Amino acid sequence: MTDTINIPRAELRGALRQLSFIRSYFHLNEYASAILEEQIEAFRARLAQQEEKPKPVAWASEYGIFYDKDSETDVPLYTAPPPKREWVGLTDEEIDEAIGFFGSPGARRDARAVEQKLKEKNK
Repeated sequence: MTDTINIPRAELRGALRQLSFIRSYFHLNEYASAILEEQIEAFRARLAQQEEKPKPVAWASEYGIFYDKDSETDVPLYTAPPPKREWVGLTDEEIDEAIGFFGSPGARRDARAVEQKLKEKNK
């Protein structure tokens, strides 16, 4: 079982500043310096990894839309668009099903060309 602690971004940034200060102003031996560098890089990676989630602008409930969350069943409303999903192409079987039994010999090639155009437009 992994033991984790959630630390707010601001606190993690503060710890990173303090470690950087120690690195800059104290003369550490090679071993201590390597450990400190390792920890600084781990904090930087963790900060880069974390995504700030958008905050809801309002909450929807069965009674309407409100600016404060009233109950656990309220649904958050955001202004940010949802994250883009990864492109998923069609399988050969799905193309065959779509063009049917009487599709022309080049229909699969044409379907792949159309699929490629759609993929480019949706980047």
